[in-house]
Amino acid sequence: MSGIRLHKEHCLNPSVNMCFWCGEGKEVILFGASIKDKAPREVMTNYDPCDKCAENMSLGVTLMEAKEIQRGMYPTGRWWVIKREAAVKLFNRDDIEDKAFIEVGLAENIGLVEA
Repeated sequence: MSGIRLHKEHCLNPSVNMCFWCGEGKEVILFGASIKDKAPREVMTNYDPCDKCAENMSLGVTLMEAKEIQRGMYPTGRWWVIKREAAVKLFNRDDIEDKAFIEVGLAENIGLVEA
């Protein structure tokens, strides 16, 4: 037995967990009776990319636009993958990580999107 308590009215009470980065569904979550009412059709529970986004992000250095709010970085949802060589040249550093947050507006300043 899975240990999930069924909701009296909605049984397994499923929702689709959506990918923050592309907005596509990535998995089904079964809420059962853990929430009072009917579960929303779609939820976003974390910033983990779906398999497709993870594959795209693995092709180079992922730049994720983010805002700083109350001492924390919060992604806006806009992201780009650039070649590692381009990242080294752009940021003038050799120790580039696979993923990096960039400030809102920097994408326009460095030519990733039109202002």
